Amino acid sequence: MKKIILLLFSLGLIVIGGPIIGSATTQNMTDGNDLAQQWDRFNLLIPREAVYVKTAHQYGTQQAHGDYLYRQPAYRADGSHYEVVFQAPRALKPNHYLKLDAKGRFVNSWTVVSKSELPVKLQSSL
Repeated sequence: MKKIILLLFSLGLIVIGGPIIGSATTQNMTDGNDLAQQWDRFNLLIPREAVYVKTAHQYGTQQAHGDYLYRQPAYRADGSHYEVVFQAPRALKPNHYLKLDAKGRFVNSWTVVSKSELPVKLQSSL
């Protein structure tokens, strides 16, 4: 009985602790690292939030298959920022605003928004 309890405790520790430790150790790995994005995607402690970016050609690079990979700072509604990596099927027009549906470094989707739709704190800084 003690072995079963110890085994269940160990498995629970791995299942719960794995994503937490993984997310903490890959916190600064925003170089398009798929592992870091997947940790954030499935980590229950990271909230899903809207973040905002302003497009520019300097952030995008064309991939071999024709898509564009964008690596740029994303801003939360409170003004804090971090780097995100996301893909677009075509080159994005410069000086447009995007609202990213993100969970940490994992970007689920993006939509084009106008400057008036940005949070008040970001309207002057972006």
